[in-house]
Parts: sequence; C-alpha cells; structure tokens
Amino acid sequence: MNVKCLQKPYQRATIQSVQIDGEIKSMTEDQGIKNLTEATTKAEAAEQLFEEARERLARHQATTGRRWSLVLFALLPLFVLLAKAQTTGPTYVITPGTICNSGIEGCYYENLMSTLTDGSAAYGRFEAGGYWTQFQYEASKGQNPGYKAQYCNGTGVWNVTMADPTHGKWTMDCNASPDQTSSDGPVEIHADITAHKISFTEPCGRWLCHISEWIVDEGSVTLTPLSPAGL
Repeated sequence: MNVKCLQKPYQRATIQSVQIDGEIKSMTEDQGIKNLTEATTKAEAAEQLFEEARERLARHQATTGRRWSLVLFALLPLFVLLAKAQTTGPTYVITPGTICNSGIEGCYYENLMSTLTDGSAAYGRFEAGGYWTQFQYEASKGQNPGYKAQYCNGTGVWNVTMADPTHGKWTMDCNASPDQTSSDGPVEIHADITAHKISFTEPCGRWLCHISEWIVDEGSVTLTPLSPAGL
C-alpha cells in the first residue's frame, strides 16, 4: 500500500477537527444552543473519519510492520475530545454575600451574570428547590420571571462537603429541559457554591428569635448544551 495515500485521511480529519473547534469557540450562548446539533453532527462525522483511517492504518501496519502509524492514530482522537470539551456553555456568577435563609439547597439565587464570548452580558436566576430546581434566563438584570427557562424536573443531585458545621461546599448537577418555554435543546446545569453559616438572635415581638443564615462566599452556575440524545 502506498504510504502517501494514508496521509489524506489524517489531513482531512485534522482540518475538520480544527474547524469544529474554531466554530465552537466563536459561539455565543444563543448561537451555541442553535448550532449544537450541527456541531455535534460534524464531530460525529469526524469520528467516523478517524475510525476509517484507523482501520486503514491497522491493515497497513499489519502488512508493513511500521509502528509510526499507531503513534499518529493515538493522537487523532484528541481533536474530537477537544471539540467536545469546548461545548461547555456560559457560566453565571452568584453574587458573594447572597443570603439563604432556607439553606443552600433551597435558595433562590438572583441577579446572576455571565460575560459571553462576544463581550455582552447575560443574566439569569437559579432557583434551587428539589424537584422544581430550575434556571431562568433574564432579558435584563432582575427580570422575574425570566423569558425562558430550563427545568431539572427531579434530576438534580447535590453533593455536600463540610469543612466544619459552619463552612461547606455544595455542588449540584441535573439534566434540564426547556419544557416548551423555548425551542432550545436540553442542557446540563452544574452549580458550585461555597458558603458559611452565621447564627444570631433578634427580638420577635415579646420574644427572642434564634436565626441561622447561610451566606454565599462564592458560587457559579454553568449551563452546558446537550445533544438530543443527552450525549
């Protein structure tokens, strides 16, 4: 087999992977959601091309015993992994100092903001509350309710790590869907929050009330578009 013939599959696969990576990096939030299916299809096509090249290289290596082909093949999947990794969506920052009277897992996080790749600002609110946990997109800061949303519908899973009884770190992941609020595809919602608890007393009429509040030290909510199949 002519070794030069094997270079074309590599060149085509590499060029297509770089193009996919460039397209994903240039996407804004709305563009990313709109073009996700197209980008995913291209990535799958690139993977198919890699598979075809792998099979041809394996046959060539078995015939000639040349090991360099295996080294090149090992590098090719990195392009696909890079392209898929770059599909992570916008990250909205939770305002430090946000007070949660109902605990971190039952708090409404308002006035979240994300800076998109084109430099514009996007706003939203994250409502943590069991089955109804959701993220609402806001056209302007503080809009309530938002103009569209993504709903976890009971898929949220929380993980908590406590440094001590008054300091902890919370993460939550869920697969959310727009539930007919928009034509957007599903997303994975990932929340990452660190907070501390304060306790105090204050007058409540004739009595003293003992109050505990969780204060957010830092936090973020990231929305990553999913393919229709949830891949």
